[in-house]
Amino acid sequence: MMMESGKTEPLLVFEYGKTKLTNGTAISSGARFENGIIRVGTVHHISGDLEWNSSGGIDISGIDFSKYKTLKIECRVDIDDYESGKELHFAGYGESTGYQKENYSAFQYAPEHYRVLSFDIRKEKGEKYIKASANHAGTAYMTIRNIRLE
Repeated sequence: MMMESGKTEPLLVFEYGKTKLTNGTAISSGARFENGIIRVGTVHHISGDLEWNSSGGIDISGIDFSKYKTLKIECRVDIDDYESGKELHFAGYGESTGYQKENYSAFQYAPEHYRVLSFDIRKEKGEKYIKASANHAGTAYMTIRNIRLE
């Protein structure tokens, strides 16, 4: 009988190139799987190359944080003026659904270029929602390439 090392394998929630979550259940209002990413922001109207979006978000349920140390979300925001709009696009986790900052236990702003947002979840027990919000009207939106717990 082999002894286990006690190391927990990473849990992939979403992987770049996929068309659905690997683990968990998506609850979304204005988020969709598109070209191998998750796009957060609702399309109201497409005219030529111009897309008009409104606020949107995604909550991913069914993920037990208990065995993991770190939540990693690789994302970016697509926005013309990053400095004036960055506070409207954020990702993290929380106890409940909803797309406002008060619905998050911890969040970070989505970066201008793809980067991994890392959250220390060692003290978290039980199921939490993995969350992303794009609280912006106009042509801005957020894209997510990877989500995993380690």
